[in-house]
Amino acid sequence: MQWVQTSMTKWLCCQTEVALTLHPSHCRPTDELSRRPWNLLFSLLLLVSCYITLLCPVYLQQPKEFWASYNVPEKHIKLLHNYSVTALSGSCKPQYIKERVTALYPGKLQTNASIFIQKDAVCIPGMWQYKAPFGMKGLKEHLQMTLKLLPETELPASLQRLPCKRCIVMGSGGQLRGSRLGKFIDMHDVVFRLNSAPVHGYEEDVGQKTTIRLTYPEGAPWSQQEYDPKSLFTVVIYKTTDFTWIRSLIERKPISWWDKLWFWQEVPEFSTLKAHNYRILNPDIIRKTLVDFLGHPEPQNKLFNVNQIVPTVGVSAVVMALHICDEVNLAGFGYDMSHPDMPLHYYGTCRMGFMNSQTVHNIDREKLFLMKLVTSGAIKDLTGGLHW
Repeated sequence: MQWVQTSMTKWLCCQTEVALTLHPSHCRPTDELSRRPWNLLFSLLLLVSCYITLLCPVYLQQPKEFWASYNVPEKHIKLLHNYSVTALSGSCKPQYIKERVTALYPGKLQTNASIFIQKDAVCIPGMWQYKAPFGMKGLKEHLQMTLKLLPETELPASLQRLPCKRCIVMGSGGQLRGSRLGKFIDMHDVVFRLNSAPVHGYEEDVGQKTTIRLTYPEGAPWSQQEYDPKSLFTVVIYKTTDFTWIRSLIERKPISWWDKLWFWQEVPEFSTLKAHNYRILNPDIIRKTLVDFLGHPEPQNKLFNVNQIVPTVGVSAVVMALHICDEVNLAGFGYDMSHPDMPLHYYGTCRMGFMNSQTVHNIDREKLFLMKLVTSGAIKDLTGGLHW
């Protein structure tokens, strides 16, 4: 791979040097001059394509081959089920999570804070202090345009009326495959799911219920079966075109070719959901996750947030749950980095080793945060990926 990288880099540099050293006095035709930026863009796209072609197979495998020989021991399944029965026994305890987390992180948990952006967001000064995903700096107009399309921005009244909310945040870990925990997951009042993690076809292991799905355009499900009409489809905003994407789904309008260029992979362009299903995550949840719970410094408003650590969608969903729930359980969390060839998710083709290649998330610090919650008894881990 090294020689390919070197060759491609030399070729690209050569193309750039030629473009820069030619002078208008050389009498190049006008149309050829106008094509120079496009030639450079084509060169960059070709280079990126080569990297993708070479690197992607490193992190992919044929999941059918692995799962065909995969069999969860009945003894382990029984252990998971017994633990779930214990975790769900008795009535829900109001304010339980608030008391435990406040003891661990004094002054950090504000249960009166909204997890969604409200209609009066334009009046909140802190909303404009940081760039996305930690704030809405520079995105005021897009936020206002999008909020006009949302008839509701709060939790549904049916959830607000509950005297006590028992929640579960569903990770996407491979340990869910074959767990047969579906019936226990559906016993929770609120079920959080992440990105494109599927329900259909995996009901026995992950349940059928979805209350809140937290995602972003590139991570959203493609199958319309995963857009539960009773759920809240909550979007994390990372860039301007994420707002464009939400509006296109609500208004059933196509995304322009220009806007499509700003997504790092193809995004779904249709959803069966209605406007009342959509929510926008309050960016302060992401900031609190980063600073208050993971212990990183305040975000820096750098160009494109270069070298900025960003919390994963999974740990952000956990912090969402801490704000609105009375009890919180987890399932499908925990990376076993000692086995890089193991599947990363209970679905899809990524292997565990993929997480070692990324630099955006600090998964070690996130695991320590989650383990602290589990070992203190604040939350329970039904699949044991964090402490067994």
